[in-house]
Amino acid sequence: MCEDAGWGLTKGYTGKATSLLNTMMDIEQSVQAPGSVSKEIVFQTKTIYSNIASPNYFFAHTLPYFCNATILNNPPSDGSMSPSMKMVEMYYTKNGLPIDMDREWKYEERYTMGQVTDVTTYERVIPANTGVLKLHLDREPRFYACIAADRLYWRGAVVNQSNEMKEPKIITARKGEEFGTNLESLQSYMNQNRSGYWLMKHIYTDLLCNNYKKQIEGKGDLPKPLIRMAQLYLWASEAWNEYLETPDDRVYAGIDKVRARAGIPDVKEAWSQHSTNPALATTQAGMRQIIRRETSIELAFEGQRFWDLRRWLEAEKELNEPLTGWNVVAADADGFYNNYQGPVVVWEKRGFLAPRDYFFPISSEVVQVSGVVQNPGW
Repeated sequence: MCEDAGWGLTKGYTGKATSLLNTMMDIEQSVQAPGSVSKEIVFQTKTIYSNIASPNYFFAHTLPYFCNATILNNPPSDGSMSPSMKMVEMYYTKNGLPIDMDREWKYEERYTMGQVTDVTTYERVIPANTGVLKLHLDREPRFYACIAADRLYWRGAVVNQSNEMKEPKIITARKGEEFGTNLESLQSYMNQNRSGYWLMKHIYTDLLCNNYKKQIEGKGDLPKPLIRMAQLYLWASEAWNEYLETPDDRVYAGIDKVRARAGIPDVKEAWSQHSTNPALATTQAGMRQIIRRETSIELAFEGQRFWDLRRWLEAEKELNEPLTGWNVVAADADGFYNNYQGPVVVWEKRGFLAPRDYFFPISSEVVQVSGVVQNPGW
């Protein structure tokens, strides 16, 4: 019905120098609608940036320290809404597979250093002749469109509006560097980047990093997507998979449309040609796992995972683990990457108690007045 009415996935950008950069722009614009115009966002709420005194500007907590993101630097940009290692590793390889299921991707070497080999493909995404964590190499376009990582290129404009013609800025994330902290240790009482990653999703990369707030106000009231066409396609695949005993084309149709826009192979091709477990994409249980991961990737950082994990009854498994990232208070690569032994714990104060937290508490006043029974555990 939406397609018949002209709705569809945002795709077809051609203004960048490479195919990868154009795909990344498609992904960036899938959650954006300057002037409230988008063929993908079918249900939205407005985000108004006119209140200068408001401390809750989303971009102020995603842009890095060096950006004077707001008028009068109030609030300053602090990069505190930083992706966790779980989400960084959630994204696929360039073959559209989980990093631990791609037989061509060196999963056991992911926490060691390497260099980009396909310089042409990754132009303006990964610097040549630069030591880069292998976890950040040969990943899917959504990873590079949504995650900013140490020693990759920063995608936003930082010099002037013709910055596309200049050498882009390299992300330097270690202590004392331009993107890094000057703190001696992580502090629980202040906003700060804890994981060593920055969130690029929802950022307009055509805007200058400096004084970002003033520029974004010029785009008008911007929408926060609540339902996108990509979400409808994934819902359709999920529903057909639960209905059918064995997946058929009705299951693959929706998810493959999302994957095509993301610049990765369709499900059957990815799992049959590149995976260590080709049979996974042929069963209902396997497709359930694939669809759920695809949903978590495509809708990452849009406020959907909170609800999906509860709907799938997986919240107690996923939300009782500590958040991990890199040692952001280290000044060199060895320290920052924990001597290449894997990520470190950066936050532990969270948890999910089942079955209580699958429900919300009913207010005491409502319970007393109405006589309804309080939800379990509350």
